[in-house]
Amino acid sequence: MTTAPRKLPTAQEFATLNRPEQLDVLRRASARQKLRLLVDAAAGEELLALLPPQDVYLLARELGPDQIPELLTMASPEQWTAFFDFDCWAGDHFEARAARVWLAVLLEGGATRVAATLQGMDFELLVLLLHREVQVLSGPEEMADEAAIAENRRRECGYVLDYRDEDGAKLFGALIDVLFRYAPEFCRYLLEAVRSEGESLLEESVYQQRGGRLLDQGLPEPHAAQVVYAWLDPESFVVSDKPKLPLGAGALGTAPGAALQLASPGGVLAEVLGAGVEAQTAWELACLLNKVMMAEKVDLGDLAAVRGLSERSYAMLNLALEYLAGSDAKAAAHCLQTAYAEQLFRLGHSLTLRLQRRARAVCETAVGPYLDSPYRQLTDALWQRPPQFAEVLARPERGGRRPFASLREVRLAEAWLDRLEVQCRLFTEHFPFPLPSADAWALAGCHPGHGRELTLSTIFLTALANRLLDRAFAPQPLTAGELPGLHALISRGGQVDPQLRRETRAWLESLEPGGAGFGDFCLNLWEEDFCQVHPAALDPRYVGTLIVRLEEGQ
Repeated sequence: MTTAPRKLPTAQEFATLNRPEQLDVLRRASARQKLRLLVDAAAGEELLALLPPQDVYLLARELGPDQIPELLTMASPEQWTAFFDFDCWAGDHFEARAARVWLAVLLEGGATRVAATLQGMDFELLVLLLHREVQVLSGPEEMADEAAIAENRRRECGYVLDYRDEDGAKLFGALIDVLFRYAPEFCRYLLEAVRSEGESLLEESVYQQRGGRLLDQGLPEPHAAQVVYAWLDPESFVVSDKPKLPLGAGALGTAPGAALQLASPGGVLAEVLGAGVEAQTAWELACLLNKVMMAEKVDLGDLAAVRGLSERSYAMLNLALEYLAGSDAKAAAHCLQTAYAEQLFRLGHSLTLRLQRRARAVCETAVGPYLDSPYRQLTDALWQRPPQFAEVLARPERGGRRPFASLREVRLAEAWLDRLEVQCRLFTEHFPFPLPSADAWALAGCHPGHGRELTLSTIFLTALANRLLDRAFAPQPLTAGELPGLHALISRGGQVDPQLRRETRAWLESLEPGGAGFGDFCLNLWEEDFCQVHPAALDPRYVGTLIVRLEEGQ
């Protein structure tokens, strides 16, 4: 069934819907809307049990577990097991302190419901939870006095217990009391297990079982999840017309939606999703996001991190759809219906990986240490994992970087890389001087004073200045006394002499197609940094586009 965007119903309208329609509404609802609908619904407990555990968990994290006990106390034992699975592990280590928060909320429910929930949860998880907080000092069989046995059976199932601390004594004492009153045999069985299990083996066993439960919900272990970032050649990608196979057993229940509500898609993807989402697509999107989160080892309860990954996942999907269908929402919808969401994500990611590979290839050449600022920002952004978009490409006055959001940004980065590769070929294939390593320049007494401060534009303009002064085209330092004469040669009314610009552009273009663009880039810097300064005011210490040997005392 495809769901189209519409206003969420009132509680009265919600009650008149059939079950699939109600679940579809809940999938699209925000956390607070979902809470209101579930609490007000006569069949709220039944509806809650049908929701994916991850949706209920994210709702609780967004609103605060301790703020919605009226909802969480209705959760199923499977959902409660998931809460501990999601929120109470740091790597392979169980976090008992985090578990206390959830247990305190659980114990706010009615005693019979609490006992039933505890009995339905994963038993070894419950044993581990108590093992961290309760020490069983002795059992009924160790008491010789019948009166003592009878008294202890009225308290704590006949066991002598020691608690980790005072707060733990209150919390776990209440848990054991509920179990003893409403499920005494289960309580004794549980305490015997706590008494006999070794902690390290118990924790390892529970961790392994947790991995299986997470996998059933579309959350693979981090190493296996890395496949979501595997290269997929954009040039050979083809959208198949064959129907997609359904997802695994984990996708047979209600399609999840909570994680997908944390971010808003953009571009053509926004149009596609805004027109309606099939249950299969909702499952694919949720499984994709889960795989990305596990690959990044993100805390599933860190809503800011989950939101950021949701936005990035949507962005990669949008890149892929724009690459395949442009702005045609109908064609993009066909792509999403016939290609798996994970394949589309990999395609979008690979479009940025292709940029990264080009940037790396340039940076590994002799020009790598000398890139001018905007090009350095471009390559630095692309070297990130995952590759990022350099803001300077779109707005020269801005810095920083962010995830790619559209195919237009990919094309913009490609155009800048085209220009950078032209620069690379000019210096490595055409100019009559080699580029030494940054530490090999002899710049004592010069400005700049070290090779690490040089850029391609400074190297080129210094060589061009030498050529204009009737010397070889090479980046040899000029003397400070030559600056006024150079100024007179190249400056016309504060701008680069138009004839010099035409000749330089034509020469560079003859060496390498696209070379004129590098000429303009450099001459524009010369214009701003050198031509617009009065010759009498030229200070070699502040001329950033030339290598100048300073006079004594400067």
